[in-house]
Amino acid sequence: MTQQFRVWRTLPAMMALMVAHAANAADELLVYVFNNGVAVEGAAVTLDGEESGLTRRDGSLFIDLDEQGLHVVTVAAPAGESIARFSAGSGQLVDLVLDVAESGDTRVDVYSRTESSADRKDAPVGTLEINVRKGSSPAAQQLVVISNGQGAVSTNSEGVASKTLPRGLYRLSVGDTTQEVRVAGGVTRGSLISLPDDTGMTIDMPALEEVFVIASFDPTGFEVSERDTANIVDTIGVEMLTRFGDSDVAASVVRVPGISVQDDKYVFIRGLGGRYVTSTLNNSTMPSTNPSKRTVPLDLFPSNFVNQLDIKKTFLPYMPGESTGGNLVINTKTFPDERAGSISASIGYVSDLTGNSVAVDAADGGFDLVGWDDGTREEDIAIKAIAEIVKQGTFVASNGDSYTLDPTTRGELLRAAGILLNENWDPSFESATPNGSFGVNYGDLFYFDDAELGFYSAVNYSNDWSKRDNGIRRSYTASGNLADDLAYKSFSNNIDISGLVSIGLNWGNNTLEWNNLISRSTESFYERSVGQEGDEFETVYQHTSQWEERQYLSSQIVGSHFLNDGGSLFGEWQFTASQARRYVPGRTEVRFRTPQSNTNAAALRSEFDFGQSNDRQTDIMKGFTYEAGNSFKRYDDLIDNNFDGSFNVTWDVFDDGASFAKLQFGGQAIYRDRRAESATYGYFNDGRDPTVE
Repeated sequence: MTQQFRVWRTLPAMMALMVAHAANAADELLVYVFNNGVAVEGAAVTLDGEESGLTRRDGSLFIDLDEQGLHVVTVAAPAGESIARFSAGSGQLVDLVLDVAESGDTRVDVYSRTESSADRKDAPVGTLEINVRKGSSPAAQQLVVISNGQGAVSTNSEGVASKTLPRGLYRLSVGDTTQEVRVAGGVTRGSLISLPDDTGMTIDMPALEEVFVIASFDPTGFEVSERDTANIVDTIGVEMLTRFGDSDVAASVVRVPGISVQDDKYVFIRGLGGRYVTSTLNNSTMPSTNPSKRTVPLDLFPSNFVNQLDIKKTFLPYMPGESTGGNLVINTKTFPDERAGSISASIGYVSDLTGNSVAVDAADGGFDLVGWDDGTREEDIAIKAIAEIVKQGTFVASNGDSYTLDPTTRGELLRAAGILLNENWDPSFESATPNGSFGVNYGDLFYFDDAELGFYSAVNYSNDWSKRDNGIRRSYTASGNLADDLAYKSFSNNIDISGLVSIGLNWGNNTLEWNNLISRSTESFYERSVGQEGDEFETVYQHTSQWEERQYLSSQIVGSHFLNDGGSLFGEWQFTASQARRYVPGRTEVRFRTPQSNTNAAALRSEFDFGQSNDRQTDIMKGFTYEAGNSFKRYDDLIDNNFDGSFNVTWDVFDDGASFAKLQFGGQAIYRDRRAESATYGYFNDGRDPTVE
């Protein structure tokens, strides 16, 4: 029973072919002849001018290929004649499917006898209908195991089971009975398995005392990277990422057993993190925005940019040297199989926050809505120059003359810097806007003769508010007595913008990709706290504000090539230029204190209105003095540049479906340049009375 159906796979994916050495065998060529989709019996087939035989009832004919190279097949049927040409190497298999009634409707597929599951992933598919019989009766509820990692199927009450498979050779097993079968792409083929009366496994109606459970291992439930490895690898594919709907990689990766995330950013694999764990983007190393370590913050990478996450829990030779605890591989999306796109938008309301008055940074830039400081908060160049002069103790004029600062001049310079610094110390207040997000992505594929050109692009934007309300911060002495006892309230406005553009070209046995990624995350944070400090047990008021921009940029060129005709030798390379930046153009900390005889700490905690400025509080704040040692403005700028180039060559020695062996060699070169600047400015007490009312 054979019928023709059409399944077209227009985009071969980039992958390493699992191809073993060729072996001489019979029946390399399989010909299927149809007439308007109906199998043709008795069609005469000629190979290279020699008659090869007549097609069977299902329209098929197996032919030996004695020589490699170019071949010509001629099919003569009552409805017409067709000619097809193909080229095959020694030991390769060829599927030739043609329809004599439709001129030009001929498909040729040349492939190796032994292939891995990776090779079959994007191969043309056909349908195999399996008929299992015991004598003349159908054998129901028989478990048919299919080789090459294709799982198993169970026959129905009529003894029939159906399975869609990639084209190729398979071994069917029912109990101790086995049968070899070949599936061609775009064709439904039947296979008859005859069982002796004592062969097979039948599931009878269970008795009440016993229950028999029969299960089969289905490797299709695992990603290719999980199946084709001898190490411990967990994979989250694009389907799972889409189903989870997480906002970023940090939220997605915790779904894997043994994985945790610290501070919603940094991955820990089986309890190890920091310098023991690495993260790579499309197999290239990554810079970090963390000022104290090179751990990559995963919240900078949106989940909808990711095609697959691989968590490798054991060390492999090609992983970065500091991956003793594990390696997280982030694989971004590339051009799709067909045109696709989507648009999403959301708006949200936070109770007791949206529309309410909140404390914010008094500095207000023109591009704050997109999380980009326009220079409003940046370090004052005049203050920076004065600080450098005071630090050196000398001043060099434009004519080259050097002058030593006298105390008067030094005092005037410090006074001028203090005046310039006296801006945006107090909080400003505004209404919190509703949370909102917007996303759009689009990809397409274009064909040019034997080449394919595709692209994928995506853009995300989100603006969210959050708060910590009724916060309590306490510390205790060694004897267990209460020391610090503070009440606080904080607000955060997070603005995230990200974009991805991937362009790919596929021709012959070669693939090139150009991947570009930008991701920015900005947080505007403000916290105010009041209560008792634990050193002198005085009443304190303090606030902290910070504008922090984190940015990741990456541009990568990737190439992959099959280096021989059989596809057993595969090479790939990549070059990536990336940069991570943490820019804090303003962190302000202010602290005032007073004895509790002036302002009671407990009364201040209970009566302080966090939604109002200090000058609008009631008479609860009295006698506070400015604490110079704990009040300052700080500016930080960290830039981490990373250049990574690598190549890898893989030779698949053999693969029989049940086992495989490969040899790999390659090299990698990494150049890193990490620079950080920090400046802190504040006031000091010169002996004058700092009391404020």
